[in-house]
Amino acid sequence: MSRRSTRIIQPDYLYAFDGYWYCKCFCFLRECTVKLRVDRIQAMTIVDAPTVLPDPHISQYEEPEQLPLQIRLTRKGCKLAESHHQFGNQITLLADGSGFITDTVAPSEIDWVARFVLGLGSEATVEEPAVLIDWLHKELHALCHFYPC
Repeated sequence: MSRRSTRIIQPDYLYAFDGYWYCKCFCFLRECTVKLRVDRIQAMTIVDAPTVLPDPHISQYEEPEQLPLQIRLTRKGCKLAESHHQFGNQITLLADGSGFITDTVAPSEIDWVARFVLGLGSEATVEEPAVLIDWLHKELHALCHFYPC
């Protein structure tokens, strides 16, 4: 896909995940917080700051539609997920060492969250949203063709 756009952004922070660098920022074009892959940025220019800068930590600047996210984790799943840049601080630990992640997810990030869950294998179970569960079903079904019984 070869989509190009020109944006004015207010960067919040950079982070690495799954072999790529990302910039979490407020995008004045979309009027919400977005995550951009740094390797896809072709050029940049520093511009004068807008007169009113949004606080990127306030949820009103998040993507408008957010879906509830609930992932149940085994004890090992908690250990594996605790170092994740986004979900590591969203884990609620239970007395037995297992836990769960409660958050929200934008529909545009379902595939990204699904790949995180796939990396945890049987140590994670998605309880919601249904669209994420459907994505996982389709991906796992496609993988079965590569590994017939």
